[in-house]
Amino acid sequence: YNAGKSSFVKSISAESISVDRMALEKFPTTIAMDIGHVYHDGFVADIFGTPGQERFDLMLDILAKEAVGAFIMVDSSAPQTFGRAKEMINKTQAEAIPKIIVANKQDLPGALSPEKIRNAMKLDNTIPIIPTIVIEDKGVDLALETLLKHLYGD
Repeated sequence: YNAGKSSFVKSISAESISVDRMALEKFPTTIAMDIGHVYHDGFVADIFGTPGQERFDLMLDILAKEAVGAFIMVDSSAPQTFGRAKEMINKTQAEAIPKIIVANKQDLPGALSPEKIRNAMKLDNTIPIIPTIVIEDKGVDLALETLLKHLYGD
């Protein structure tokens, strides 16, 4: 929740839509899905941002079966949410797709480094962790390029 998934989809895709509503905290939250279209170095794909709450896992299950890769967004300054991100990794584990951790909000006080996130989530080195500040467009292209390298090699 509030990790930056919608902002990531908007940053990575010039053409994106989002179904939002105002949350109790008075900021928009996604209640359905973010959808974008990516054109990058000859690669063309649709990108879907699913809400992180468990009640939306059905969408994740369906999308994972058709996906070529997955970005798992984490709020680097909120380690209490890493457990849910780990669940989402495990849910997509059955599908043989590359997973990239997008460690957002690296600019916030208390943000953990990718190495500390890896340790906190008990992840091996096969899952890349890309530090980002999505609202400043920092690290977004690197996340996409890392996924493409995993799909197509160097």
